[in-house]
Amino acid sequence: MPTVTFTELMTSDIQDVFLNGETSHVAVYTTGVISTDINVQFFEDSLDKMDTLYQHAWCDFADMPNLIENEDKLEISGVSYIIMESTPDEFQQGLNLFLQKEA
Repeated sequence: MPTVTFTELMTSDIQDVFLNGETSHVAVYTTGVISTDINVQFFEDSLDKMDTLYQHAWCDFADMPNLIENEDKLEISGVSYIIMESTPDEFQQGLNLFLQKEA
């Protein structure tokens, strides 16, 4: 019986559980002139971080390994957001995104 590593299990769970189903949304991630469809968890309620309200999303770290904060964009349900800040988890498997609507 093959042994599954923690990292392999986590990678599988991210795609098969956390980013698949009712809580996930297909989003368009744009960096420079390149746009890619990715799956994200999008949280409808704003998140207060350091006295600033942000929209909050979570995605697979592998979908945005070279993210450029304050430039890259994420379009969710027809609304375009600028990715203001990002924080990877301790294993660099998931990525928290702090978003502001594009003006």
